[in-house]
Amino acid sequence: IIPPERALDRLCVKVNPVEALLDDEYFLRKLHQCHREPTTAPITSFGFPRQISDFEESMDELSKQVTVLNLQLKYLTEENRRMKMQRRIAVRDIEDVRNLLKGSTDTAQSHFEQDGYRSVMDLFNEIQKGHCWLERDDR
Repeated sequence: IIPPERALDRLCVKVNPVEALLDDEYFLRKLHQCHREPTTAPITSFGFPRQISDFEESMDELSKQVTVLNLQLKYLTEENRRMKMQRRIAVRDIEDVRNLLKGSTDTAQSHFEQDGYRSVMDLFNEIQKGHCWLERDDR
């Protein structure tokens, strides 16, 4: 007969069935405990499938978050475009551009075609091609 003080936690170990079901390495840890070996390092690769599963769940969650963020970005981009279109100034001809520049406080027509700047006609052509547009400043 082996005395209890020598058998407990060496030959006889208390087992928690719930932990045993949840932890694939539960009995290996108990075995190491019986032999008084440290169990800080990973014992085997039994936990690897669980790590992969956890990683895949994290990836799924991140993927969902990216999808939501992309939808938000699309909505905000459309909202920004819509707001810009509301401030867009219709220009029919070169005279409209010249009149707008004359009425502007911070942009004078005299800046065009000087010091390497392009002409008002170049600006009008870019507006006509859809490369740019003029907007009202609501400030």
